[in-house]
Amino acid sequence: MSTSLSISFTPAPPDSALGHHLLGLYFAELQTSLPGGFDPSGQESYGPDEYYVAALHDGQAIGYCGYRPLGPTDAEIKKLWVSPDFRGMDVANRLMAHVEQQAARDGFTRALLDTSDLLTHAVGLYEHRGYHRIDRYNDNPYATLFFAKALGTAPGR
Repeated sequence: MSTSLSISFTPAPPDSALGHHLLGLYFAELQTSLPGGFDPSGQESYGPDEYYVAALHDGQAIGYCGYRPLGPTDAEIKKLWVSPDFRGMDVANRLMAHVEQQAARDGFTRALLDTSDLLTHAVGLYEHRGYHRIDRYNDNPYATLFFAKALGTAPGR
């Protein structure tokens, strides 16, 4: 994968115009990717300690990701999305690296995430980044796989 694409990151809380727009794109894609669709109700509540960023290329938002605290040591990686036009260009990997580094700077020592086994590219990315499968830790009805990673560890950093 190429890392030559110029990317910058900008804060994009879910309640900002940019965050709201990118979440809409994320939810729309899940609606078509998951059997039976996706219902975003209940997904609109965000806490003040959550961290979300947009990946920008030439001023255009091309990706989104963030984390939310799950206790004093765990940060849950959430809402990873990359524009279809920019997939395969290392954007998702770089977004996750940025969010993981921010979580580590904020004092978290472990990252958790959930996904659907149908999202095979996402599963491959998580495993490439050093995540390992764990038991279910939440009640997300769309998630079938659960992962964890110690922050500050390779690979993927």
